[in-house]
Amino acid sequence: RPEPAAPAREDGEPGRGDRVWFGDSVRYADGLVVSVSAPQAYTPSEHAAVRDGDPPDSVRVRVRLTNGTGRAVDPGSIDVQPVSGGLVARRVYDYAPDVLLERPDLVARGSSGEWDLVYAVHDPEDVTVALEPTWANYAVAVFSW
Repeated sequence: RPEPAAPAREDGEPGRGDRVWFGDSVRYADGLVVSVSAPQAYTPSEHAAVRDGDPPDSVRVRVRLTNGTGRAVDPGSIDVQPVSGGLVARRVYDYAPDVLLERPDLVARGSSGEWDLVYAVHDPEDVTVALEPTWANYAVAVFSW
C-alpha cells in the first residue's frame, strides 16, 4: 500500500499529519489546497435541526478548497471531523439564510469553493478539526489553535 500524500503548509513546511493553525492552508502534492477557519461561536436559528442530547454550545467553521489538481473535485468526498473536549462533535443542520451550508457540487480545475459547517460541541474553547480528502490516498490534516 502506498504511503499517504503528506500535506505541506502553504509556507512550505511539511505537515506529515502535524497540526495546522486554523486559517492556514494545506497543499497536497497534486495541487489540492484546503483550509478550515477558526471555529466561531454560533447560535442555531429556529430553522436548525438540533437533536436531544446535543452538547449545549455550537460553533461554525468554513471549509475552503482550491483545486489545483488536473480534474474536477467533489467536495462531498472530503471528510471533516471536529473533536471538542476530547469528544466527537455533532453536526447541526441550520437552514438560516446567513449560513453558507450548501457546499458546491463540484469544484472545477483552477477554481475554489467554500462552505460552512455547524457543530454542537462540548467545549468551544477546545476544538480541533480533522480534514481528509477521501477519494485518493491523502494524509489527514488536523487544524487547531
